[in-house]
Amino acid sequence: MANAMDINKDKDLGFTGQNRGGQGQSQPAGQVAEKAKELASAVSDKSKELASAVAQAATGMAKDAASTVAQRASDVAATVGRKAEDATASVGGGMKTLAQNIRDKGPQEGMMGSAKAHYECIKAFSETDFTEDLKAIDVPTLVIHSEDDQIVPYADSGPLAAKLLKQGTLITYKDLPHGCLSTHPEILNRDILGFIRSEAVTPPVDSIIVEPIPA
Repeated sequence: MANAMDINKDKDLGFTGQNRGGQGQSQPAGQVAEKAKELASAVSDKSKELASAVAQAATGMAKDAASTVAQRASDVAATVGRKAEDATASVGGGMKTLAQNIRDKGPQEGMMGSAKAHYECIKAFSETDFTEDLKAIDVPTLVIHSEDDQIVPYADSGPLAAKLLKQGTLITYKDLPHGCLSTHPEILNRDILGFIRSEAVTPPVDSIIVEPIPA
């Protein structure tokens, strides 16, 4: 009876009589070994594929990085060259391109002030009526403005201010920017100095000058 039960247990577990004594290899164990071998082979193949993909990606990233660095170097060289050209360009009648460092200065100065201060500044000069103040000025006054001013509209400012002044003199430039005192000091300094010395102001090319308006 015991031997029959043991044999039945062996059959249930998948062992043969030869296997029970530890000799040979059971059928399930062989299948596990085969599966393990297949899995190891698959893992090896996948590892090779992954290694190849990583190598390709690394190569591509290296190429992209090199390309980006080269492009950046080219951009920097172009910027430096442009700055040099702007900085060394002759004024030629006062209507030349602004130097790049002056272009960069505007945003930098803007960031030094608070948003509240900028708002109040724009609000003040756009909404305040200076009519009576200008009429009250009774000394020779020079008004300088440019038709290309992108901040303060020329037609609503310079000419009207000069007319309201008892002794107003207006110099109108054609192509100077709002910040012409900084961008074209050689022109502005000349005209302001000439006005202070009461000399005849020689307007630059393509400019308009309005003589003092009698009270």
